[in-house]
Amino acid sequence: CRSPRPPGQFVFAYDATQHWTMKKLLIVEDELLMAFFLHKKFQTSDYEIVDMVYDGESAIEAARRCHPDIILMDIRLRGAWDGIETIAQIRQFADVPVLFVTGLLDPESATRIDSTPKASCLVKPVTIEQLQAEMNSLLVA
Repeated sequence: CRSPRPPGQFVFAYDATQHWTMKKLLIVEDELLMAFFLHKKFQTSDYEIVDMVYDGESAIEAARRCHPDIILMDIRLRGAWDGIETIAQIRQFADVPVLFVTGLLDPESATRIDSTPKASCLVKPVTIEQLQAEMNSLLVA
């Protein structure tokens, strides 16, 4: 997993084991500009970015290695799997909530997301505040 953020940028959440920890975020985004935007915005948020990847296979590997608390995932990804199939693969070993973000939500994808537990979807453009609010609601659900 990636190294922790510099001192002074930590926001903590209380977990069930009585320790103060940051929520770990895995970002899966294949558009370079959007990935950089998300990385920059989340650096000073309530989340520790544990990794940032661009395809389904890398997302699965990162989820195994980093054990994220939540995943922010684009639906359309490079490689063999889209984001919805990728989260289905991850759910075989980790019950992690996912927020899908997409530029265009077609009816088939909407149906697939609706049948995915612990998942939500926002359509771009979105603000960082919208992303954080939706992610927070997924984490408390």
